[in-house]
Amino acid sequence: MNVGNSSQISERREYLRRIVAVTSLLGKQGIAFRGHDETSSSLNQGNFLEVMKLLETFDPFLQNYQAPSHSTYLSPASQNSMIECCADEVTATIVEEIKASKMYAVMADEARDGHVEQLAVCVRYVTADGGVKERLLELVTLKGLNAQCITDAIENVLESNGLNDLLCVAQAYDGASVMSGSVSGVQARFREKHPEAVYVHCYAHELNLVLCHTCRAVREASDLFETLESVYCFFSVSIVNHQRFSDVQMLLGLKKSELVQLSKTRWACQVKSVRAMLNNLPAVLKCLEESATPLAVGLLSKLSRFSNVYLLVMFRSMLSTTEGLHLYLQKDSVDLAQATLFKDAVLDTLKSIRTNEMADKLYNEAKHIYDANNICESHSGRRHKQRVMEDFTIESTLGTRAHLGTEDQLKQTLLYPCLDRMVTELNGRFSDVGQS
Repeated sequence: MNVGNSSQISERREYLRRIVAVTSLLGKQGIAFRGHDETSSSLNQGNFLEVMKLLETFDPFLQNYQAPSHSTYLSPASQNSMIECCADEVTATIVEEIKASKMYAVMADEARDGHVEQLAVCVRYVTADGGVKERLLELVTLKGLNAQCITDAIENVLESNGLNDLLCVAQAYDGASVMSGSVSGVQARFREKHPEAVYVHCYAHELNLVLCHTCRAVREASDLFETLESVYCFFSVSIVNHQRFSDVQMLLGLKKSELVQLSKTRWACQVKSVRAMLNNLPAVLKCLEESATPLAVGLLSKLSRFSNVYLLVMFRSMLSTTEGLHLYLQKDSVDLAQATLFKDAVLDTLKSIRTNEMADKLYNEAKHIYDANNICESHSGRRHKQRVMEDFTIESTLGTRAHLGTEDQLKQTLLYPCLDRMVTELNGRFSDVGQS
């Protein structure tokens, strides 16, 4: 009986080893475990069960082993238990590294999943060998969105992982008042228990705000990005428009590529959107010109303005300058001293653009693109009075701005104001880099 019992234990352990291996593989690759139909008659029982069946095809042990009906460990509940065990092992390793480091920084951000508000709590620390690591510690459901609820959620995560008594030297969140408030915000409440935790506003988020505030200050810049978003929607929402766009790309000998959607959370996407528009401008103009819809006529009218072509060229130059800093600030290995040098280099480059020589270069490049595409501002055609204005792009006569056509007008009205605002915002928002 003892020999039989030992043999049975050994077989079950071998069986569980395979289940744990499949769980680890799917977790590492970020693949969903379960399928829509896991019944025996289903042709696709989900990734977990299908991988187990694949293993059985080549593994003699699984071919010969018959798991007890009450201990197959293949049910959804068993899968969840295996996932939790793997997660606990990963988290335990992270906690051990933090304790060996003796200090850490906490980072948190809130996001909505359907109707549930969740808070991602991450930690940043230096390992014994000098390596910098950023790790997700836990994803928790928020009971409320006020500062006290968020602070309690962060404290509970740290306490449940045994980190509450360790030295927390910094806290990093976005700039929302509920997080950054110096009197009753999360950072103020958190420092009541962790006085050494210096608050740092996410610098990647700060850099994104530089462009947002630049666009708010220069109306033409804001209008340009609204037009880019409208053009993206025009070609992405309609299958017919998108197919025509692809056909025209081939017809004109352009490399097949897509327009890029603007996003408030995907930083540096603005420069990708500008580049995509310039690369595909001939195809976009031709498709809009061929379309008889009022929306296409309105978009064509806007893109046919020389000032907007100038803005595209101008922002490609300016945003390409900040693109590298965007990417660097989002690395988990970002170094504050290096970030300071990088920021200073970006500032120097932006200031160097504010010259007559650079203004001439941008103007000539825009003029070349404008002439090469045979654009004229009369593309919009005659304006007809319409009783029904649905789906029309309306240009209000209220607040009408002067026509910008000469090189000096474009330089004084668009280039210099945008550059000055970006430089001012960078200096103001990053003035404390290196002082924290």
